[in-house]
Amino acid sequence: MAAWREILLFSVLIFDLYVIGAAPKKNYVGVVGGETAPIEDFPYQVSVKVKNKHICGGTIIHEQFILTAAHCTTKHTLLYSLYSVRAGTAYLEEGGTPYEVENIIVHYEYDYGVDYDLSILKLKNSLELSDKVAIAKLSTLQNDFEQGTVFNITGWGNTEVVTRGFDARRYLWMIPVRGERSGN
Repeated sequence: MAAWREILLFSVLIFDLYVIGAAPKKNYVGVVGGETAPIEDFPYQVSVKVKNKHICGGTIIHEQFILTAAHCTTKHTLLYSLYSVRAGTAYLEEGGTPYEVENIIVHYEYDYGVDYDLSILKLKNSLELSDKVAIAKLSTLQNDFEQGTVFNITGWGNTEVVTRGFDARRYLWMIPVRGERSGN
């Protein structure tokens, strides 16, 4: 039972905080609510940065590869040196270890919409795995998830509606699965 909660579904993680929720106000930034989440609970979550500023979350899928959203990487795809990843911390600006990006691979069918919104970042050096830096595990469940199943997602956001910026701490949200017929 814990396995399906642990997976954090790669497809959910790749959507950064701008994509996940519907904005209740003009200029709204991010997802609202949740609770702080220690890095040891979700060690596969990383911060993807451009010029050392957080732009998106990412998921560790291999010691040298991070899965993130294509819309986070298409503006500067050929400028790898602008990108970095900070792993091993629940804070955006402190702790953990920064890693340089060597290459960016955008899904070949991505067309700046929501379909195929996937990118892989190849790091110059392998991550040092620990209790704070780990590869995400896929679910071993064979069946589809039922409507109403609740999943955990992590990312950086805010506990209340704001018009700019993110809280520096990572948060956990519990999101129910909605079926195709339920108007998701």
